Amino acid sequence: MDETKCLEIGIYGYQPSSFCDYPHKSASVFFTSGCNMSCSYCHNINIMNSGRLLSPEEVYSCLRHAVTNRLSDAIVVSGGEPTLQGENLKHFLRFIRQTCSKSVKLDTNGTNYGLLKEIFEEKLVDFVAMDVKGRFDGYEKFCYSSNPDHLYKTVDLILKSGVKHEFRCTVGEEFDKKDFHFINSYFPDIKLQQYRSVKVN
Repeated sequence: MDETKCLEIGIYGYQPSSFCDYPHKSASVFFTSGCNMSCSYCHNINIMNSGRLLSPEEVYSCLRHAVTNRLSDAIVVSGGEPTLQGENLKHFLRFIRQTCSKSVKLDTNGTNYGLLKEIFEEKLVDFVAMDVKGRFDGYEKFCYSSNPDHLYKTVDLILKSGVKHEFRCTVGEEFDKKDFHFINSYFPDIKLQQYRSVKVN
């Protein structure tokens, strides 16, 4: 295994221990750089505005810590939007899979159907959480470009993947009646989450 490939991923921050990012598990959390959305209520805006990526040496150190950390049961890759990392994300997840038996969770906004399909096919994650911003035909409020059909395909992919999952939504000022109707009808069991800001190394 070429460890250098997994270090090419863009990481803004690392949280050694979290009790709210993986259901019923303690977890070490990595925050990837870049996002294709601009949400006013972004939980991790302080990370996105930090302007500094971890060096490959720092990424490796954090990764080794996450793998060996006895105080965490799982590893979470969050963002930003992790799937913007492309192949580097898969290298990163493979390294975790091949070096420890901890559960792995991926957070995503669901806009990269193709990469998620590849990740599921390789069984690189045990849990996926998709953030739903509102009705799919109104995503222009949150992102620079949107494809409602792609989002529906991603939801269907997740539901049929056999991977544990949750759909979650943060209700922001951009929400309107159409958003609430869509959420209630299409995601009756969705997890509504409250805004929180976290600080990481």
